[in-house]
Amino acid sequence: MTLKTEGDTHVVVTRRFAAPPKAVYRAYTEPALIQKWLLGPDGWTMPVCISEARPGGKIRYEWSNGQGRDFYVTGEYVELEPFSRLVHIERMHMPDPTPDNHIVTTFAPDGSGTLMTMRMTLPDSATRPQHIASIPIQVPRAEMQKVMGPGLMELKAAVAAQNIAVVGPWFTHHVRDPGAVFDFEICLPVASPVAPVNRVKPGQWPAMTIVQTTYHGGYEGLGGAWGEFIAMIKATGHKTADGLYETYAVGPETSMDPGAWRTVLSKEIAAP
Repeated sequence: MTLKTEGDTHVVVTRRFAAPPKAVYRAYTEPALIQKWLLGPDGWTMPVCISEARPGGKIRYEWSNGQGRDFYVTGEYVELEPFSRLVHIERMHMPDPTPDNHIVTTFAPDGSGTLMTMRMTLPDSATRPQHIASIPIQVPRAEMQKVMGPGLMELKAAVAAQNIAVVGPWFTHHVRDPGAVFDFEICLPVASPVAPVNRVKPGQWPAMTIVQTTYHGGYEGLGGAWGEFIAMIKATGHKTADGLYETYAVGPETSMDPGAWRTVLSKEIAAP
């Protein structure tokens, strides 16, 4: 599966299937088939699946883990060309509804299989936040290193279990500037919303105005790098919002040399 953006309001997803277009189209439109594959992690079910495959027909998918945790998607079909093209509108309720997402999906023969292309159009650039999967954590500063590795492994395993693509490097979102206690989230950017499971929850990295720089080196130098970065921002007359983002573009997962590590530091600019 591949995912790319086009301009400020379009996202395009492509995926190849080892099945003919008619079979893939049916799997995307027939409730009995949708409920066989669009389930999420172990223990989750889709007790409600409404897919009225006709112009104006309603869409409603509800997921539940049977323990009081659930979420749902609603939408409407706009156009249908059986076995080749679908146009529909959908919104996710988390619990408030997201802006309408206008989706055109095509199913093209690709050898003995199918190339599915899904093109999503959002109302404006502000409504194209990045979907993320995250684990929220609060720990004393001294315990930060103890929780990071296990938390990241748990997050990656949960996303992989749902067959959802990771579309970029992992990052941390510190809800507030670090102090004696670190209040943060370990995050993965993903192609579509995840179902909540255990500590893992769905979310979005919203559109915002940021200042960004890249730190080169081992993680022990991040504190000093942040101090210099924030001082430079203030020196230009900007005010920053509480909290920060660290994106681990290159790290020990790909290189054993700390000198090759790259961490992108992002700080939101506060509204005037």
